Amino acid sequence: MKRFSLYILILFTLLSCEDSQSSFRLKGEFKHLEQGEFYLYTDRDIAKFDTLKITNGRFTYEANIDYDVTYHLLYPNFSELTFFASPGDKIKIKGDARHLIGTEVTGSKDNEEYTAFRLGNQKKSEKEQQVAAADFIKQHPTSQVSIYLFKQHFLLAQQRKPEIIKDLYRELLTAQPQNAILNGWKDQITYFSELLEVNDSLPNFSFSLEDSTNVKRKDYEGKYLLVNFWASWDGNTTSMFYRIRKFREQYPDKFEILSISLDVEKKNKKNVEKNCSIKWPSYSDYMAWNSPLVRDFRITSVPCFFFVGPDLKIIAIGEDFTTDIQPVIKKTLNLK
Repeated sequence: MKRFSLYILILFTLLSCEDSQSSFRLKGEFKHLEQGEFYLYTDRDIAKFDTLKITNGRFTYEANIDYDVTYHLLYPNFSELTFFASPGDKIKIKGDARHLIGTEVTGSKDNEEYTAFRLGNQKKSEKEQQVAAADFIKQHPTSQVSIYLFKQHFLLAQQRKPEIIKDLYRELLTAQPQNAILNGWKDQITYFSELLEVNDSLPNFSFSLEDSTNVKRKDYEGKYLLVNFWASWDGNTTSMFYRIRKFREQYPDKFEILSISLDVEKKNKKNVEKNCSIKWPSYSDYMAWNSPLVRDFRITSVPCFFFVGPDLKIIAIGEDFTTDIQPVIKKTLNLK
């Protein structure tokens, strides 16, 4: 009987230890917040939210995890706090409801390093944050934080640098060859590594407009050309074409324009062209993201602009005409 009791005790102890090792515990404390609710979700299941009840400014949370997890704490004002958890971690969050951006996360090396990164770079521009993120990744290639920073500041960035993405990804994958998240990005990285860059040649193209006019790459040799990809369902389309048209009216003979729509319905494309007074060549094969032009130009979003020189080499690429393209046109063509 004693031996049986001893077995039960050992088994209970082992189970308790195993549960403790896989359990992740979170404690939070916020000044100037007596009660309320926060919501918690993970990168792996963004559709599932856990509710955190706040009483007297405090909350607790516990979950069993058997792998590293990136969590996002959603505040009532819809801003977020990102933190990281590994099996066995005991994480503490401390902040002030009147200044949520200054919230600190402690209890693990990853969270303390990310808190320092976040607080130290929150007032910097996106370009400056990219530089800081790249430096962090190079110094900490085995960190969960580096994977998150790579995703946020490079994979999801509006202005992507293919060579930087490829180099940083190689460093991360070398340091974490079995990481499922990194391995899941391989196809995406391959695509981004082939994005067009400044000084690349304009891709070859040839198509017929609805009036049977043939438009081809060779037509623009010796000319400056603005190519823009757009779609009627993009909310910025009308204002974008307004700015392009007004700028072109100032300098009517300085550069050509070619617009390519990713619409699937002809009437939608036509309505925009009419309402926006588009007088230059505008084309669509009505295949949207399946268009060969999307593949050839490596388009990842709309709007997307290419400013091209007389040698058919790309001078500028961007997603905003006013900030990314117009200043380059003015400088290149010496326009006032």
